[in-house]
Parts: sequence; C-alpha cells; structure tokens
Amino acid sequence: MKKILVWSLGFLVVIVIYYLTLGSDQINHKLKEELHKELSHLQKSGFTVTTKEKKKKYEHFIVGFNESPKIAHYLSQKDFPLTPREVEALKGLQIGVEVEYLRTCVKILLSPVVLPTHIHPSAQIEKLLAQKAFALTLELPHTMQSVRLSLKDFEEIIDDENTTAIEWKGVNLKANFTPTHLTQLKQEIEKFSMRVQKERITLHNLHFSYLLQEDKGRENRTLSSQIEEIITQQGKAVSRLKKIAFETKLNNFDVVAYTQHQTLNPNTHLEISTFSMESLTLKKQEIEGFRLNVSLDVNQS
Repeated sequence: MKKILVWSLGFLVVIVIYYLTLGSDQINHKLKEELHKELSHLQKSGFTVTTKEKKKKYEHFIVGFNESPKIAHYLSQKDFPLTPREVEALKGLQIGVEVEYLRTCVKILLSPVVLPTHIHPSAQIEKLLAQKAFALTLELPHTMQSVRLSLKDFEEIIDDENTTAIEWKGVNLKANFTPTHLTQLKQEIEKFSMRVQKERITLHNLHFSYLLQEDKGRENRTLSSQIEEIITQQGKAVSRLKKIAFETKLNNFDVVAYTQHQTLNPNTHLEISTFSMESLTLKKQEIEGFRLNVSLDVNQS
C-alpha cells in the first residue's frame, strides 16, 4: 500500500512538472499558432497588422482599421454586424495588442494607439493614449473555458475648460463558456462617475451576473443586478437612490422549441424574484423604497 501511494504521488508530481514546463509550452505554442492564423485572416479582411516586437513568450502587434467594406463583412461573420458607414467611422483607428504567454494562461492587453482619422485629439488625449490609459486586459486560461477582463482605472478632466470629467474604478468581468454557450457571467464596477459642466452622475458598486444551467434539453437562466447607490447632481440639487436590486429567473425553457415555433414549452416558469429599492432622496427628503415580486407559469395543452 505504501508503494502504491508513493508511486501515485510520484506520478502526480511528474504530471504537474510536465504541465508547468513542457505541457504549458506546448499549449502556448498551439495558442500562438491560432493567434497568428487569426492575424493573417484579419489582414485579408481589411485590417493592417504590424509586428512591433516578437519573442518566445511575448508579442506586440498594432492592428489598424483600413478597408471598411471588408471589415464590415468580417464583423458580420463574427455576429457583430456593423454597416460599412459605421465601420468607416473607425477608419484609421489603431489598437495595440500585447500578448504574454504565461504558464497557466494567455494575457492580452488591448489599448488604442491612434484614434480614427476624423477625430483630432487634443494634446491631453494623445498623452493618455501614450500612457495606455484606456487599456483593457484579458486573461484566457489554457482550458479555454473562461475569460477575465479588467479595465484600467481612470480619472481625468478631459477638456481645457474643466467642464468634463470621467472616472471609473474596479471594472472587472469574468465569463465561463462552453463551445456553444455562455454559461456564467459576472461583472462588477466599483465606481463610475461623469461630470459635464454642473451635472454629475455617480454610481457605486454595481454587480451584474448571469447563470445558465442545462438539464435534459431545458434551460434555467438567472439574471441579477445590484447597485449600492446612484447619485445625480444638478447644480446644488442632489438625488440619491440606494440599494437597487433586480433578479429574474426563467426555468424549464426549451430553446429549440422557441427558436423553431416561437412558443414557450409547457411549464415554463418566469419569475421576477426581486425588484427593489431601499430609498430615494430628493431635495434632502428621503422617500421609503419598495419591493416587488412577480411570478408567471406558462401552461399549454
């Protein structure tokens, strides 16, 4: 028995070492091949791709929007339809793509480098672009069953007249998926604030989630969101909405039947389990909130 345990432990150690060295390298090599195929496809689809740096575990590209009709066709094939006119508004946009091939994941940093041709940025915006102030980071684990996204914290007054200010902090998203379905999504925003002249809106602690569960061809979906506080300000007038919550559930949903016949299957259950607000403050007067619950069963014979 001791020998079996020792051999089992030794085998497990070998597997772990293989994954952290050769196994991880092989996965990264495969992912790098797939990335290069996609970049080659982009070049044939109206984009320009310029290689800035290329190492074994790090690559840096600049992807540019060039030929609008080809790009519109490419995006429509990716289920992200934009008209050629809408894509034309992006012409000249260049996005930096930095890829790190790590032991357990691939890390991708996306950041605009040059704005579209029709936009003439100020010196301040040019500086922010150079600082990668609008960077978005993606982490793709080697399992390729999830993705993490995070937006770099940002706080700036973005015009010379001090009339417009934007701030966001703690913007993160995590998604789990199968080859055919998005199964779970979680998003959080610690703070978002925008001020235009004397008007401001501020949002604190937004949490959003989506969950999909499948059972014998039927789906159960749950969608929920919570916001700790929304503050709006117009001059000296301040309004506050506290602790807003919403959750809805759709159970026993047959996607195939709905797609083919536009009808809900028997015993489909729809429920707004939570729709509430703790309080609303207007002109320094606090108003008590509310809580609602709605349930609906579909029975077809």
